[in-house]
Amino acid sequence: MKVSPISQLLLYSFIILSIVFSVKAESKVIFSYDGKTGPTFWHLLPNSSSICLEGRHQSPINLFSKIDLIKKFKPPCDVRVENICKAELAHTGNTLEVALGKEEEGVEGGGEEFLPAQFTVENETFKLLQFHFHTPSEHRIDGRHLDVEMHLVFKSPSEKISVVAVFFDVDHKGMDNKFLKPILQRIPKPNEAIEIRNINLKQIFRGINNIQKPYSYTGSLTTPPCTEGVLWWINDKHIQPISPHQRIKLRDAIGFNSRFTQVREPEPESKSDSSLKEYEKDNSKEPEPESKSDSFLKEYEKDHSKKPKKPESKSDSFLKKYKKDHSKKPKPKSKQPELKSDSFLKEYKKDHSKKPKSKQPE
Repeated sequence: MKVSPISQLLLYSFIILSIVFSVKAESKVIFSYDGKTGPTFWHLLPNSSSICLEGRHQSPINLFSKIDLIKKFKPPCDVRVENICKAELAHTGNTLEVALGKEEEGVEGGGEEFLPAQFTVENETFKLLQFHFHTPSEHRIDGRHLDVEMHLVFKSPSEKISVVAVFFDVDHKGMDNKFLKPILQRIPKPNEAIEIRNINLKQIFRGINNIQKPYSYTGSLTTPPCTEGVLWWINDKHIQPISPHQRIKLRDAIGFNSRFTQVREPEPESKSDSSLKEYEKDNSKEPEPESKSDSFLKEYEKDHSKKPKKPESKSDSFLKKYKKDHSKKPKPKSKQPELKSDSFLKEYKKDHSKKPKSKQPE
């Protein structure tokens, strides 16, 4: 039976479309934050997710304020931001994500439509692809989670990914965050999307000082496929306020979606760190046991370090004794009983000491 050219063409087109759709279906990784598709089992998922377990530079990490956050990094340059007039708010099933148009599936932050924000790192321009939220924060500071962490995902023409992390913590004054208002005003159902307008993106970049004082490190995506080589900018010094009402609304919409903290690989040592370690190592050694010669020398120095006393002369001895004798206060004399003759003498003196009265003429 002969098959017509038109039938063959239709058959080939069907096969090609089937392959394309099957590749797309496989590229979309279905994951969650608990159960068999939770973070513990992400390495078993398709699309090269084994790096979620085997990777050596995974995110998120715990940051130490007295070690990491005092380091200075060269910030991104040529930061440009505009407010968003219109965008798409999608509920992915795990988070709320704001982007322009539909994205390619399979990679956190895929797609070619960009939001109005960009910066330059090492002569390469990164444009804002999308931003989404995690509750609680994925990165920790001194072991503490913050209430919310927003990830602004940037992409360069060479497919490099850079993520700016912004922390939110509850402000008990109750004031709503204006940036979050249009996002939380009407939340779509899981796996649905809606159009939102007038997002004040400039406010967020002003709040984090245009990424001028961040902590930076190279890590990975925090969702499957956990791709490494992601340049992170952590803005720990500029934590944004969120009202209790907004935080509850966001948490109820996306639930718990925070990957557990990853083991940190040691960073390459600088020369100063190496020399400091050598110094500490040398000075931390226990002192060697004392030899007999050292012990004898110490005793000799101890005995001969005392100044000999001069022999006391006779004059010094006499002077000391004189001072001792004459430094004593004389004892008061005890009263002796009065004699009769003394008593008579006192009476006589008393009587005869009175002057005679002069006689007046008659």
